[in-house]
Amino acid sequence: MEAAVEAVVEEVRTSGIGSFMPCLVHVAGRVPTLGEPLLDEYLRFTAARVRPNTLAAQAFDLKVFFGIVGKPPEQVTVTDVLGFIEAQRAPRRGGRPSSQRARTELGRPLSPAAYDLWGRMPLGWVLLAGPGALSATKPPRRMGVGSYGDRVELGPSEKMLRLRFAGTCRVCGLALPAGSHGVYDRASRSVRCERHSAVDGGGLEASAVDAGVAGASARREFDRRSAAREARVRANHPRLGGLLLAVTGEQQSIRAWQTGAAGEERLGRGLDAIAGERVQVLHDRRMPGSRANIDHVVVAPGGVYVVDAKKYRGRPRLKVEGGVLRPRVERLLVGARDRTRLVDGALRQVDVVRGLLGGEVPVQGVLCFVDADWPLLGGAFSIGGVQVCWPKKLYARLQAPGPLSAGHVGELHRELVRALPPA
Repeated sequence: MEAAVEAVVEEVRTSGIGSFMPCLVHVAGRVPTLGEPLLDEYLRFTAARVRPNTLAAQAFDLKVFFGIVGKPPEQVTVTDVLGFIEAQRAPRRGGRPSSQRARTELGRPLSPAAYDLWGRMPLGWVLLAGPGALSATKPPRRMGVGSYGDRVELGPSEKMLRLRFAGTCRVCGLALPAGSHGVYDRASRSVRCERHSAVDGGGLEASAVDAGVAGASARREFDRRSAAREARVRANHPRLGGLLLAVTGEQQSIRAWQTGAAGEERLGRGLDAIAGERVQVLHDRRMPGSRANIDHVVVAPGGVYVVDAKKYRGRPRLKVEGGVLRPRVERLLVGARDRTRLVDGALRQVDVVRGLLGGEVPVQGVLCFVDADWPLLGGAFSIGGVQVCWPKKLYARLQAPGPLSAGHVGELHRELVRALPPA
């Protein structure tokens, strides 16, 4: 594959097809760049939402696409994109895909190797062509047949079926007995009544909740600080900037954001795995009137849990001083360091969520250490009203029975979605 790409790039350079040629620079642990501001901004945006392998593949696809077209992003038209889509859908064996289209768009025919690579390119770069590029291939609406033979509009991850177990409609809270028809959403693992639809505003639109992306704001802050440091070093040392960046590495204050994002992402994946009708999750929410954020908010049968994810080394433990002749003082230690300030931050987040929901709903603060040195027996404790535990302990607590029904969980979840926007 690499040899084919290099051959195509060399052909483009010598054929005069276009003058724009991105340069892919990919350093381990950092967002790849292509040397063009719009493409680099798109890769930074994508880096907070996909895995590293997916990001590397998208960067490579963008390099090949714009290298063949030979146009900067501002000059790429819908016609260019649709021409590539047509070439990709053409037969891949027994002939060149869309050779006439290639002559029209690029001015001259390419070699068979170029056509073969052209026909096998993914479509991740179509996003850069604007919303009109995909209008011609808009998928049809998915429909299902209800219990009375009527047509029910379905979302991308929904399926009409006869319920094997009793459930509760996530929209109106109506109890759905086992054996009745309902619409099951594989993404949220919840059900809704078949009478709700996108037309009456109760079905697809109500279920399209932006749960947020775990660690997104921390990942963006790391990329911003890393890019600012790189620009500062290269500006101060034009000739040796690259060498200095490679030798010194990131500063600890910058790496802390990357470490925090990794901890939030890891815990977010675990919470998404247990999410369903009775456990609903929000990630990376902005606190009202502040630039601070809440890592995770979980609505479960036991109440609302405000979870602060931490990726620290060492063993968390509770140290108590005083209590008889002196005032009792509780301190949170992780290893040998005093981390009591984390408890104060968690309590502030709890106060914000409790103020949004009122005093009737139980709100619990949790400090979850995802990579700490926990003992084999015991280990979890409470300090200042905040639970301190590890991920598996948290998952079991969230799935335990409690006073909130599935309908009440859904109502609280929707209320928090409206009150806490994504960070």
